[in-house]
Amino acid sequence: MNNHFAPLEETIDAFCRKLVSSDQHQTIAVAVSGGSDSMALCLLMHTWAQKNHCTLIALTVDHRLRENSLQEAQTVKKWIEERGIKHHILTWNHSSITTGIQKKAREARYDLLTNFCHQHNIKTICTAHHEADQLETFLMRLSKGSGLEGLSVMKQLSVWNNVTIGRPLLSTQPGILKEYLQTLPQKYINDPSNKDLKFERVQWRTLLQNMNEQGLSMKQFPQSLNRLQSVNDFIDQTIEDAWNDVVMLTDDTISISIVSLLQLHECIATKIIARTLQQVSGKAYCAPYEKMLDIFHQLQENRFKKHSVGGCVIAQKRAQLMIIKDERLQNASS
Repeated sequence: MNNHFAPLEETIDAFCRKLVSSDQHQTIAVAVSGGSDSMALCLLMHTWAQKNHCTLIALTVDHRLRENSLQEAQTVKKWIEERGIKHHILTWNHSSITTGIQKKAREARYDLLTNFCHQHNIKTICTAHHEADQLETFLMRLSKGSGLEGLSVMKQLSVWNNVTIGRPLLSTQPGILKEYLQTLPQKYINDPSNKDLKFERVQWRTLLQNMNEQGLSMKQFPQSLNRLQSVNDFIDQTIEDAWNDVVMLTDDTISISIVSLLQLHECIATKIIARTLQQVSGKAYCAPYEKMLDIFHQLQENRFKKHSVGGCVIAQKRAQLMIIKDERLQNASS
């Protein structure tokens, strides 16, 4: 392979070595839409897996949002299997969707991918999010008034449905991924929705392209993002340090010491409340910051009332906040 791609291969090597124990054979999944980014990631990881006695399984989700979606998924399957890689198509069965299409599709996609991983005892699935995706996500969240955690955008490792989501390409520009495929050579699919301006992400992508054409560079964005993430990591560590002093776990409830909680800065206290709700409810996303801040202020002013928020019920019992799963959510999942 051309030395031009050595840094790309080194990125994959360093990332995968962190995921896979050297003393045992493991399986990693990779999400492949068929676009240039995910096709490149899949083939890069396949090369690494062959050299390191690891099994790679490629997964393509058929969202059934376009007439030819199944045909596209089958084309991807053919390409992948021609390379000697195991491949599965996962289908999202749903009724008609008219609003929030991208958000609903994303959540369904991650549910399908992680459920497959559970069924096949796979601990990690990798996605092809890259540096340009990071910038788009940052601008989308900035426009909505996100706080530090939201503006820190995607991490290399996160968890969905108790499966690790790996993103090895977050510091990689998409252009080199297309160059890599051209060198092999390998075909890929151009998704028409990536140019559909009714989607917010596409609007931001188009704006950024126009800025680049006008000579307005975002080259310093990764440095700024690293600084934001460093501060956010410090806050995460502070939350972990405070957790054991504030939170008590039982089989089906979590209780929070109100006295200990009120001694914390509101930034830390609100995040602890949000994460306890997330842990009890099993939801992928934390409850809105504004609601957590309101609960904290009610506790400060001794006017707290029972809440139903984030899929949980929060009630005060003497000097404790008791958090249990909302019965409506329990009934829906039983």
